[in-house]
Amino acid sequence: MYKKKIIEGKKSTALIISIILLFIFSFKFNNLTTEGNNVDNNTLKISALTSPIFIDDTVPGSNWTWATGESWFGGGSGTSCCPYILEDLIIDGGGTDDCITILNSNKDFIIRNCTVYNGDGPNHAGIVLNNVTNGQILQNNCTMNDWFGIYFEDCKNNIISDNSVSLNPSPGIIGYNSNYTTISDNTVSDSSHGIYLDTCLNNDILDNVVYDTTMGYGIDLEDSPHNKIESNEIRSCMGGIEINNTFSGAGNANENTVVDNILEDNENSGILLQGNFTEISGNTCRNNSIHGIYLYEFSYHNIITNNILDNNSMVGIYLLNSSDNQIFSNEISDNGLAGAALSPDSDENLFSENFFLKNKKHAYDYGANNDWNSLTIGNYWDNYTGTDANYDGIGDTPHNITGDSGSKDYLPIWDEGIPLINITSPLNNSNVGRDAPDFTVKITEPNLDTMWYTIDGGINNITSTLNGTIDQTSWETLWDSLVKGDTITIMFYANDTFGHLGSNYIVLIKHVSADGIGLDFFTTSMLILITSGIAIIAIISKIHSKKRIISH
Repeated sequence: MYKKKIIEGKKSTALIISIILLFIFSFKFNNLTTEGNNVDNNTLKISALTSPIFIDDTVPGSNWTWATGESWFGGGSGTSCCPYILEDLIIDGGGTDDCITILNSNKDFIIRNCTVYNGDGPNHAGIVLNNVTNGQILQNNCTMNDWFGIYFEDCKNNIISDNSVSLNPSPGIIGYNSNYTTISDNTVSDSSHGIYLDTCLNNDILDNVVYDTTMGYGIDLEDSPHNKIESNEIRSCMGGIEINNTFSGAGNANENTVVDNILEDNENSGILLQGNFTEISGNTCRNNSIHGIYLYEFSYHNIITNNILDNNSMVGIYLLNSSDNQIFSNEISDNGLAGAALSPDSDENLFSENFFLKNKKHAYDYGANNDWNSLTIGNYWDNYTGTDANYDGIGDTPHNITGDSGSKDYLPIWDEGIPLINITSPLNNSNVGRDAPDFTVKITEPNLDTMWYTIDGGINNITSTLNGTIDQTSWETLWDSLVKGDTITIMFYANDTFGHLGSNYIVLIKHVSADGIGLDFFTTSMLILITSGIAIIAIISKIHSKKRIISH
């Protein structure tokens, strides 16, 4: 009888295990099937093939009221909280019509997740907006249209975002006489230009990716002031960013900002500016076939700062007939002809706190009255041969600038070696508890860039200031893995703007106070595990003893 119960118990156990395994297998199979088909039933969208759409809100029979009765209409009432919707449509312009056209509308609407191609109507485009406000063009695919992917004219307060625009022979996105437009997060490729604006102001061009243009720049502004071009990536185009006055000196491409863009591997310059009062900062112009930054004829009162101008085939920054500009705190390195060059009639420009490194020639100056230092500091030249007798970070003799202007940097930045780090507290070989210690560090370096520390041999590096507290979470993690008397090494690092790295360290000793628990975390955990194990073994032994008694 007892053996039968054991057999039945084993059968029950086997049945339970089989059910569990079957459930796990079914769950995994369902996941694999779903992943393999890339289907999300909650977000599944089924696009509909539709004829070209034409809406003119001033014309009965083709206005928004008419559109609400069409099969392709996606809902909404035309307000900011409930915009009209056109979405999930596939439209072939047939080589005779623009795919979607919206004219003379101030209603709120969204065109979303549509595929438009082969558009060739009056505007030769996939999507057309004319005299439109409050529109949003989102997540569409605008491909292989006769001229343009997206075209807008005489518009304001629209958003063009997250679209894929490719294989259009003219500019992928083009706008005329349009203001307060946000053009963001689009991918534009294989077009003559990427994004092209003419006579447009107060627009934001943000976070777009442009590559493989065939005729022009990735982003091109003609006669367009007060625009922001920020955080875009432009690679392998005919040029990076161009801001241009059609009529030289007319002053109609002014007060733009070009900030934090990446401009690499382009056939012309990374940035070409013909305009005034423009800020160019935080950009990376690298591996371009002409110049990194090119100030072209009659560009005045611009600020060019904190850019990386590296490995461009000709000049890092070139000024042609351009005056009264401020160029400071740029890293200018490895450029093929020169780091900086100023043509005749490029006058009264200021260069300071720039870092000239490994250029074929650091600078040419053929202008007049250009300053190569401010009142307090000049530039860093990696071929400077002077000295710094008083260790104030400024060279004692001027650095000569090549060219017929006779220019000099009278206050060249001097840097001889690595940053020196002195750790004031905590003291070396002092005892420390589980609370992370405070630290005070003194760094001797006139051109300090960053400093950081590590307590785990460099696995985690934590950026720091001269005074602070070791990161508590990292400290506790390390502390709990050690026993009393073990050592903790804190390594401090600092580098300067030229890449020189200095370091210093202290060793601290883990200490447990008398009024503490007396055991570190690891030891305490092991004792708990051992005690629990003994208790479990005792219980199991007792149960087996009872079974033996019952069986007998």
